[in-house]
Amino acid sequence: MGTTASSDGSVDEEFCPRILRVRTPGGYSMFAGIYQMTSDSAANGMPVWQQMGGDCHLYGGRQGNWLIGDEAADVEADRGAIRLCNHEGRMPHRCKRAWERWVGQGDWHLDEAITVNADSTMEEMPKLQVNVPGGPSECAGCYEAETGCMVNGMPMWRQCGGECHLYGSRSGHWLLGRSRVDMEEDLGSLLLRDHCGLPPHEASGAWERALGEGQ
Repeated sequence: MGTTASSDGSVDEEFCPRILRVRTPGGYSMFAGIYQMTSDSAANGMPVWQQMGGDCHLYGGRQGNWLIGDEAADVEADRGAIRLCNHEGRMPHRCKRAWERWVGQGDWHLDEAITVNADSTMEEMPKLQVNVPGGPSECAGCYEAETGCMVNGMPMWRQCGGECHLYGSRSGHWLLGRSRVDMEEDLGSLLLRDHCGLPPHEASGAWERALGEGQ
């Protein structure tokens, strides 16, 4: 059995990466996205990662499982909606077992499509062209990703020379809002449901006109 330890207070990026990418192709998209290690907290001897620009946390539970909860309080309460049992001290991206989804009534279902990978660099997002043949036309045009800006674990695009924002909602959908206020309030005029951790130009499904966040 191999054991890894560090005595100089440094972080071994290979063993314990600062950035993790969570993908959930089968749903539970609100937990997907980019997570960054928190510098001031640990849970049950293991690091804690927080969804960048969001509330979800990935942490080690009291029973030796990796858990992903949708708020900071879940870490204290030892709960989550996604888990990997018996981590054996391995980091989330190094565990061999499959992740599970909570489906209610105390039941968990294996979901081998869920992945957690180390991500040493933030990939550059392309410019996007939004076409809306049926309107609202004010949402159309060229969008450019704002460097370093993450919303609920996903990149954010802003309309070039405009006020519209394309971003990931708290419930794991893509939303196109007409202003930064819309983004802050989780509102939008156009909606693509269940992004599964994929950018808008790679996510599947049809866009819908929406008055709100769209549960």
